[in-house]
Amino acid sequence: MPWNVLPTLGEKQPTHPLKNITASLRLLCGIDPTSKGRVLRTDSAGNLQIVIASGLGVLQKEWHYWIDGNIAVATGLIRIFNLTGATLAFQKVHLGVNTCPVGANLIVDVNRGTDGYKATIFAAGNRPTILAGEYTGYSITFQTLNIADGSYLTFDIDQVGSSTPGADLSICVLLG
Repeated sequence: MPWNVLPTLGEKQPTHPLKNITASLRLLCGIDPTSKGRVLRTDSAGNLQIVIASGLGVLQKEWHYWIDGNIAVATGLIRIFNLTGATLAFQKVHLGVNTCPVGANLIVDVNRGTDGYKATIFAAGNRPTILAGEYTGYSITFQTLNIADGSYLTFDIDQVGSSTPGADLSICVLLG
């Protein structure tokens, strides 16, 4: 008997006129062959799996931030707060552009902050990077493994392409 997949839950934060931010809360549910509601997830190969364990199942939080137009080196861009009431684990930071950087890689850093203290979540050499001539890049290697409730993230554009900086940058932080 096939699974019936129900729609995901979602929320959208207000957008800043120059920089757009969205967040979505995704809990994928389905009905099993015995008509019981179950949480679904995908494994590393993309196969759909059922979650039988107790609790809420798989809860993922995606924070999206993007910059329209040409990208420039900058620090401390926007604060996105963790207001979920829980500590969330970093899973992946993904970057995408509509115009690729040329002449040099595009490198982004993500910082976690609390009460005036701010530090990168990546070790040197592991920051999310879009290689020159490419449109996407990511990192899954973190120095800091999670973000506590009430803490925030900021973004630094550490390097842009030397002849074409790149344009229309999208940053997605996946937490679980």
